[in-house]
Amino acid sequence: AGSAGPLRRGHRLAPHGDGNRHRAQSRARLRPRMFMSTKVLVMSARPGKIVASFDIPFDYPRKPDLRFDAEFARISGEVSKELRGGHS
Repeated sequence: AGSAGPLRRGHRLAPHGDGNRHRAQSRARLRPRMFMSTKVLVMSARPGKIVASFDIPFDYPRKPDLRFDAEFARISGEVSKELRGGHS
């Protein structure tokens, strides 16, 4: 496992659309990255500094139903919150 690319605060993952579409696309990109990785780093928009680090503690090989696990959902929520600036 490894890295799937940076996740940055304030970075628009969707080039067009309203905020709801943007949030849905952000979540859609976050879960596969978490599924493939052992660690997720959240970077600030500019300058690019690491502002948060999350270990993804699940063993390999990972089963597809991991996406529905309560702990996976909790970590995904924490990462999402940090991507929104650590508040909400």
